[in-house]
Amino acid sequence: MKKLILLVLVVFVAGCGDPNYVEPTAQPSEINYSEETAAKNAERTLQIASGGLVPSPEDFIALDVAPIIEGVSSPDGMINTGDSVVWLILVEEARTSASGLSVLKVHRRIGSVSSESL
Repeated sequence: MKKLILLVLVVFVAGCGDPNYVEPTAQPSEINYSEETAAKNAERTLQIASGGLVPSPEDFIALDVAPIIEGVSSPDGMINTGDSVVWLILVEEARTSASGLSVLKVHRRIGSVSSESL
């Protein structure tokens, strides 16, 4: 009986993950963002993090960039103020770079969409 309860608990916990989470692949790539795009993404993540907007599945793919681990975006399946901070950093990088773009190293995600399309 104890084994059955343990098995049911393991199956239940395994099925409780975020349905919008998309597992990243191992190879990071670089995505360039303009100051305007990064600012729009920062604003949207703040609206979502504060409860003002309900995120869509596309939002999770395009806006979930935090935490940054060893210089690479490592999405955690949540859109929160950590993501907003990363987007604000990207705004500043784009503003001060010679190309006018900021670069974010990300793990490619299956079905990812460009934040330009949001």
